[in-house]
Parts: sequence; C-alpha cells; structure tokens
Amino acid sequence: MELIFIILILLLGIVFVLLEIIVFPGVTVSGIAGIALLTLGIYFAYSDHGNVVGHLTLSGTIVIAIVATALAFRYSAWRKVSLETKIDGQVNLLKDLAIEVGDEGKTLTRLAPVGSIKIQDRIIEAKSRQGYINEGVSVEIVKVMKNAVVVIPKSK
Repeated sequence: MELIFIILILLLGIVFVLLEIIVFPGVTVSGIAGIALLTLGIYFAYSDHGNVVGHLTLSGTIVIAIVATALAFRYSAWRKVSLETKIDGQVNLLKDLAIEVGDEGKTLTRLAPVGSIKIQDRIIEAKSRQGYINEGVSVEIVKVMKNAVVVIPKSK
C-alpha cells in the first residue's frame, strides 16, 4: 500500500477521534471509526513498509494526535460545531403551593412507588411509602420534600 494512502487513513482517523473527543458525547461511531482507521493505518505501515517505517508511523501518529488535540482545545476551533445548549429549566418546587403534611389527595396514576396525584386542583409527583398504590385511591401526605410528596393510602 502506498505511503500517501496510509497517511490519508491516519489523518482521517485523527479527525474522527478529534470529533469524538470534542463534538460527540460518549462513545459513538466517530470514535470507533477513528480508532479503527488509526489501527489500520499503523498496521499497513508495519506490514507493507517494515519495522522502521512502522515505528516512525506509530510515533508520528501519537505526536500528531496529541498536537492536534491541544491545538483544537487551545484555539477553540470546535466551538462553532460543538453543542453548547444550556438547560435553564427547573424542577417544579412545592414550596409555593402551600401543601402540608396531613393534606389529602387522589392518585391519578399508579404509584409504583412514584406517580402523580391531584391535590388542591394541582397535579404533583408523589412517592408511596407503603408499596404500590393503585389509581383513584385517596391518599394522605406524610412528608413534603422540595419537588415531591410522600403519601400513604388514606385510612377509612
């Protein structure tokens, strides 16, 4: 295999690995393809051109990958294509609803052990203290947390 083709395979592998590191979160096809191309290029260098060229290819690939990664982070070249979405939502807090221990409501969904209840004409998240509670059962609040309440079935 020609040396120029091996160099192109290695450069493409480095680009894919950089995309994996900077743009795509987690392990994706880009990272797997990049590592596969790097491995393939180094293998071809060893098998087609001998140990000396193989060693030079391996060490050159490592150096170029490190330098390319450092430059990409330093010059913020990837900011234009990277994800920078900010999450500004928040959890519904119960402190504004005046819900207290002892209030009563009705389950809208099965609490297994978490589900929804309706209390004071509002739908909130509730956690069951005693196993599962079916839909349509009257419940009593035994604990109020920041964004949920703990309930038990209302005793008759």
